Amino acid sequence: MSLTPFERTAGSLYGMATGDALGVPTSFMTHDYIAQKWGWVDTFYPPEKGHIYHDGLKAGEYTDDTEQALALAKSFIRHKKVVALDVVDELILWADRVKDKYASPLGPSTEKALNLIKAGAPITESGKYSNTNGSAMRISPIGIIHGLRGSSCEGMVKDVYLTCMPTHNTNVCVSTAAAIAWGVAICIRGETNIEEIVTQTIAASEIGNQY
Repeated sequence: MSLTPFERTAGSLYGMATGDALGVPTSFMTHDYIAQKWGWVDTFYPPEKGHIYHDGLKAGEYTDDTEQALALAKSFIRHKKVVALDVVDELILWADRVKDKYASPLGPSTEKALNLIKAGAPITESGKYSNTNGSAMRISPIGIIHGLRGSSCEGMVKDVYLTCMPTHNTNVCVSTAAAIAWGVAICIRGETNIEEIVTQTIAASEIGNQY
């Protein structure tokens, strides 16, 4: 069955949020502990009391992974392009809104970078201390946009970098975000061959690694 661009886009966003919510209780747990506590996770569970990051979320609620992705999407919808400063504004609005919702909405790199920006650091410098996954976890909207636009990988990675720069301005962070975004982009275009997807995401990561 052939899917429309709208269906592929909606499926990507729903898949991101659903997978995020399914992973809430098991985040940072060992395989053995997950198997003992939940077995095979195929429904939504709340995090355990005292969970270092997710305590306070309810079963079925998603985390900062999805929240930050939606922040990127909102900024792009407003400007029809990636504006790094506006991405920062959206992230700060989100962070302020959820700061008391659950244990630790902000990852270490994002929190440090946003604090530096609030203290007056330029966004070209604020993200140069990051090696965590915040840039990759939120990047899918950029993949969706460039998948729909038919962009080249090189063209897409320029936008990936602009989203990474304020909070995750290191080659490892840009590289991983580029890989995820390009994987999303080619799937939006209808690619289904897993080996081809993996090959192309590796190539995208190598382009991202140059930033």
